[in-house]
Amino acid sequence: MNDTSTLQLPAAPRLAAHTKDVVGFDLGHGDTSVTRAPAAGGRVDTLEIRKGLKVIPTAVGSGRGGQTVIGDETFQRGVSTVYQQFKSPYLDDPAVAGPLAAFLTEAVKRLRDNHSTIAFDDTTLLVFGCPSAWSARQRKSYSDFLGRQVGRAQHMLVAESRAALITVKEEGHLKEDELREPILIIDMGSSTTDFTFVRDLAPVELAIGADRPLGAATIERELLRQTLARAPDRSAIEAWWQQAPAELQRTLWEFRKAKEDYFRDEAAYAQGETLPLALTYRPGESARLRLEAELTAADFQAAIDTPVADLGPRPLAWRARFQADVGTAKATIQGLNGGPPRIIILTGGASRMGFVRHIVEQHFAAPTAVRTAPAPEHAIAIGLALAGSIRYRTQSFLDEVARLIDSGQISHTIESTLADFAQAFAHAVTESATERFILPEFLAWRRAPEGRLRDVAARVSARMQHWQDSAEGRHHMLRALTPWYKQLEDRLHELTSPLCLHYRLAADVLDLPKDAISPTHAEAATDPDALLFGDVRLIMSAVLATVSFVTGSVLFGTGTAILLPTGHLAPVLAGLFMWLLSEAAKEWVIDQMMDMTLPRLLRRLYPEAWLVRSVRGRAAETEEHIRSEIIRSLMGGYPGSDKERADKEQLAAKARKEIIAKLNNAVVSALRERAEAASVLIR
Repeated sequence: MNDTSTLQLPAAPRLAAHTKDVVGFDLGHGDTSVTRAPAAGGRVDTLEIRKGLKVIPTAVGSGRGGQTVIGDETFQRGVSTVYQQFKSPYLDDPAVAGPLAAFLTEAVKRLRDNHSTIAFDDTTLLVFGCPSAWSARQRKSYSDFLGRQVGRAQHMLVAESRAALITVKEEGHLKEDELREPILIIDMGSSTTDFTFVRDLAPVELAIGADRPLGAATIERELLRQTLARAPDRSAIEAWWQQAPAELQRTLWEFRKAKEDYFRDEAAYAQGETLPLALTYRPGESARLRLEAELTAADFQAAIDTPVADLGPRPLAWRARFQADVGTAKATIQGLNGGPPRIIILTGGASRMGFVRHIVEQHFAAPTAVRTAPAPEHAIAIGLALAGSIRYRTQSFLDEVARLIDSGQISHTIESTLADFAQAFAHAVTESATERFILPEFLAWRRAPEGRLRDVAARVSARMQHWQDSAEGRHHMLRALTPWYKQLEDRLHELTSPLCLHYRLAADVLDLPKDAISPTHAEAATDPDALLFGDVRLIMSAVLATVSFVTGSVLFGTGTAILLPTGHLAPVLAGLFMWLLSEAAKEWVIDQMMDMTLPRLLRRLYPEAWLVRSVRGRAAETEEHIRSEIIRSLMGGYPGSDKERADKEQLAAKARKEIIAKLNNAVVSALRERAEAASVLIR
């Protein structure tokens, strides 16, 4: 198990008191939208990245003369090496880092030129979005990368799902008391459709269609394919696109605008109105090619309902694929939540398509409420700007959380529960140990051709280690630790609830997740692709890492190694063996006994029923010996008569320090996540 320090999230940046402007920068896979809000609060404005354009394709290339071009400029003739869909956490890939840096640098330059009242210095906060599914390490790497691109400006990173929630709340589409309800956010972009489930402000991204992304750009591609099939110059146009790929991108951009016009006012086209489209290509000085169409409602419906090879293992229509994905989301949420979401929020430009809402409402009947974010193509960018403004205005709350973290009270609270942790851990290891591990090996010893007790000890140790490492063993341990976790949760609540109440928040808004160490999460916590709420993953991963550390170091590893044949297990089994042999063994020393080979004939003098009865009769005492030693190995308290007392006490102190560090890292990260999420609730 990796050290949980790798899971710790960076502290939220402390914003400068003189912060004036917040710029929400929604750099999406397909499109980019930018907004501005006053740091002190006020109206959010959408910004023109290029003159006349408030949404541009996320694309960058080199124009004539080597100048950088972005957005729809990359579709012009003469543009070379166009990059698209480069938003990614894999920044060690030059195909990601290079285009991302070039696009950001040029976009910020254009914004500065077009909006001279925004300084883009240390009075400006740039807020970027990222998917909820990105890990803490990926977020930090992405945030650090962005920071290197924005010059003197401040910057921060916010989950896109949180930005959507903030937009809907601030626009009055989500009431204060609904924010902690189960909410499904469907963000529909040109390249992907992302499903994020949020419960009690904690998001988890549903991995639906990740291998075959469902983006609205597929619709204009199909619309173009059908239009091209009717074009007299089809072959010549396709040949020209091979020579000039930017011309194909320009064509798709025009079809995209036509699609958006249609879905902005479907009713008008349903009455028979058509949408004219005409593109001219000049492959030579005198040669001209034309692609013309009078697009009707039937054309757009055909584009949605024609099976497309890219959308499934077999060709699948866009509408049918979306219907299937919503059904998958419903089933997944049922498993996560035990019921449907209370609210569904549709965002992203593609959510304007009327049939989208109809499909969602078919799957999620009342009382689930379906709501479309205002200005859906800008919803994330608006939420990012608002998140930055909220961050600025709730600085004092987050400062107090930071002071609580820095005070050491959290680690002291964890330390105060360690005795209960040790008791629960030791009980889990030793419960039924006689029946499960010791008795089967004593019976095998009775029948075996060789009869050394040291071999019995080795096999008992191996059985115990195998069980500890198994899923059954992990689940047993987590169930045993549940009362300890509840105690830790309650004591941390006593620390954080006064702070919550001071800011007129619910007393439990900073609490640790209640079901974090449920055995049902054990496997998911170690699988980065499994569905698990972020704070649950942090806590569960830390508990599993702690259990792994104690098992590896204290029970079977290089520390006290209690359950190795050379550790405390040997005298415990030797004591049991002496008791079985009674007077005959009184004068033997442990080393002699462990290596003595009793003839099989002699061993079989002890009837099996008697051996079973005798070993079981000593079960409580045997298990208590092991249990006490495990507790001492964590909490100390060795008797003065123990010749190795000083060394053992030192090892116990070292183990406690390691356990506290692992748990503290996770609790601090979870608390930071909760505080950032809760800040939106502050009035």
